[in-house]
Amino acid sequence: MRKAILALLFAAMVAVPVMAADSAISGLLQVNLLKYEPYPAEPGQYIDAWFSIANARASDLAEGVSCTFVDNYPFALDSTEQRTLSLGQLQAGYDAIVRYRVRVDDKAVLGNNNIKVSCSSAGYPATQLSATVYVQAHDSVLALNEITAPDVAPGAKTPLVIKVKNMADAQLKDVYLKIDLSSTTTPFAAIGSPTEKRLATVDAGAEESFQYELMAYPNANPGVYKIPLTLTYSDRLGTTYTKTDYATVVVDSPAEIQLNLDSTELYKRPAKGSITLSVVNSGLSDVKALTVTLLPSADYTPLSAEEVYIGALSSDDSNTVDYTIYATNASTGNVQLLVRVSYVNAFNQRRSEDRNVAIPMYDNDQIAAMGLEPIAETNILILLVSLAVGAFIVYRLYKRFNKK
Repeated sequence: MRKAILALLFAAMVAVPVMAADSAISGLLQVNLLKYEPYPAEPGQYIDAWFSIANARASDLAEGVSCTFVDNYPFALDSTEQRTLSLGQLQAGYDAIVRYRVRVDDKAVLGNNNIKVSCSSAGYPATQLSATVYVQAHDSVLALNEITAPDVAPGAKTPLVIKVKNMADAQLKDVYLKIDLSSTTTPFAAIGSPTEKRLATVDAGAEESFQYELMAYPNANPGVYKIPLTLTYSDRLGTTYTKTDYATVVVDSPAEIQLNLDSTELYKRPAKGSITLSVVNSGLSDVKALTVTLLPSADYTPLSAEEVYIGALSSDDSNTVDYTIYATNASTGNVQLLVRVSYVNAFNQRRSEDRNVAIPMYDNDQIAAMGLEPIAETNILILLVSLAVGAFIVYRLYKRFNKK
């Protein structure tokens, strides 16, 4: 049985090492690190490490040979792995090979690290081997994982949050993020903090945030703005990486279209009359392709074109639209105009809003008292003229009959 084990272990010696062997000798035994795979070792991963144990004496038999893996940061065995391996006897000049599956800590320092085993034989001091294993992250990638900034109105503030994630298997350090607001076409200022911020470290797999507060200039035009970002960081070996990207911030002030009754010739039902509506852009954004449409209603019958095209309407500007309608008796009280306002905003998006505009109705006494209808004044004049004519006729008849 012993010979079979030794033969099997001896056959494994044909494996070619990927690096120069580290060696230690004491008592009867010489211990070497033959190789480890994969090379280089990666933080947070596993390596397979092969060690050769040789009987370095010319004539003595080594008995009770065993090897024990010694945890030494960043290298350790999982609890499921066998730490001590027994090899039995080793003839003079013979070798045996042992393999350990070793976990590399995810925060391992990049570069050379020491892996340790202790091998002994009966009656002799143990041979301690501390061999070099090179650790390097597979990829030192710090990703711009998420960038958020709510839409902001001119003169208002918005938070800008930039999240970075360490996609590598090792810690990254000296992380700097700079936002560039120097361009004259970027209408923002950083409030309460510098444009460049630093994180000392970002652990493997961890996510960290950079937070800024931006203020849009009061005269900023609505639009989509791209803010250049520069991200710089280093791995544990001192290699520096730089990447650039953009944060997108939207300046938006929704258009505010006001619709009001400007003038009317319609005061009662049923009647025909002309009305004028004022259209006011009271928002901070210009609009384009503005149309005002009078919608159907049982309250009235349109007698003119229902849709009126205005076109562009600048911020703090106004225009008017005219309609002629016949107010029916289908309802009582004020005439409620149903009006649709449609326009294209600063982002070339079509928007539509339905509005109600009330036209007050009056009775004849109110119309007469307020002098609202020229026709009411005409009726009074006709009545007075009629009375005068009637009085004149009565007077003439009276004079004629008196002569007789």
